[in-house]
Amino acid sequence: MSNIHNLLDGKWPWCGTTDTELEHVLRVMHHNNGEWDVQPILGFPSMSPHPLGIHAFNIFQSQHTNAILTHTRGKGEKGFGGVQKLEKDVIKMTGNLLGDDNVDGYITPGGTEANIMGLWIGREKLRSETKDCKSPIAVLASPASHYSLWKACNVLDLGEGKWEQCSSCVDWLKGKEDELVGFKPEHVSHIFKPNQDGSGLHLVPCNEIGQIDVAVLESTIRSLYQKNGIRCFIIFANEGTTLTGAMDDTLAIGHLITKLRREWNGKVKFYFHVDAAYGGLIYPFLEPNRTRALQIPEVDSVTVDPYKMGQCPIAEGIFLCRKDHQKYIERPAGYVQYERDDTLCGSRSGAYGAACWTVFRHEGAEGFTRLHTAAAVEAKYLHSRLENVAQIELVPQQLNMVAFYLSRDLSRDILKRIRDEVEHKFITMWSWFYTDPENPDVHPQRLMKCVITRDVHQEWIDSFVGVLRGILGTKTK
Repeated sequence: MSNIHNLLDGKWPWCGTTDTELEHVLRVMHHNNGEWDVQPILGFPSMSPHPLGIHAFNIFQSQHTNAILTHTRGKGEKGFGGVQKLEKDVIKMTGNLLGDDNVDGYITPGGTEANIMGLWIGREKLRSETKDCKSPIAVLASPASHYSLWKACNVLDLGEGKWEQCSSCVDWLKGKEDELVGFKPEHVSHIFKPNQDGSGLHLVPCNEIGQIDVAVLESTIRSLYQKNGIRCFIIFANEGTTLTGAMDDTLAIGHLITKLRREWNGKVKFYFHVDAAYGGLIYPFLEPNRTRALQIPEVDSVTVDPYKMGQCPIAEGIFLCRKDHQKYIERPAGYVQYERDDTLCGSRSGAYGAACWTVFRHEGAEGFTRLHTAAAVEAKYLHSRLENVAQIELVPQQLNMVAFYLSRDLSRDILKRIRDEVEHKFITMWSWFYTDPENPDVHPQRLMKCVITRDVHQEWIDSFVGVLRGILGTKTK
């Protein structure tokens, strides 16, 4: 049998490889991956896919189905009517769950594309309404937003601002050794500078959990309008942030938009996108009385990720928007006669729609409620176990996520132990967390988060707390 490294050398093979050799490499690579429900995985914002979703995916993937175009608006390409009907039903089901089943949308390769779609349509809709393709647009969001927001602002040339280093904040896990002074840590780039003309991305302060400050959002809009003459705004809200699971007050933001539209007599235009990639398939089941995104008239579009908390195979996202909003970005599809493409990716596998449809229909509201309620109970258990761990500051527990700040005074040795004995062992996630990056006097903190799903065993939770307590100690009363 060939050496496994010879089959991973990046060179195009002159001769084919035997099935036995390929199977060997695949099994070794499979073993190198984390295994849901077997290996402690406490930090990924997703879970193992439902077996029925994998089954449905495999059935339709073997047909090589192409789900090109949006099936709530057109017929799509000939020969794929089955997956088109299934995906259309998924879009209507998800819209119904979030408050409006008369929506358009499609299954994307992930939430990043869905967020780009929201800002792309927002840009084109605002330009159409103002009849000015050069009118500056301000994008307002909390610093807790997913990094795809910056990617979207860059790709769409809206203006993504820039980050500058802080002279006093350093990262003791990054840097290099110096022969004279020893280890020199890198300075943290946590000071955000938006475009001076008021266009592009602005980071509105959030609280310790990551919820955007709606009062400051209003004052920022008023300032940009009065001082910079900005007349077009895209507001980007979160329903379930990546690091804390925080839910922005979407309803209050909607009311603010309505108030400003009336006050300025429609002279100022708004587009409102909600990133519910994480929370969209959780909060309707854990908080059924909460107003849902599409029940708020001012919301234009929504991102949902069924592969995160929806038990569907990775990678798929769902983009939803109000009826006919996609007309602002549609293009003739060429070889798909008499049809227009109004998606970012174009061709995509129809098997994902089949997988989504199967899981959603199988589980229903009852199944998702049981799933997420059980996870939320375990998350509360972890939160309570962490209350007596020293040198951490717990944030209020959200959805099925538990997050905490690490003390700013931790030594490099302690941080390295946390990285090696906690982050790597339990596959948790940690990152710098910014609440007000446009204010250089507000410094970030390290935040670690755990996501509790059906794949997380309670003994892993207990072990995680024990290791962390062994490194940081126990609080004294």
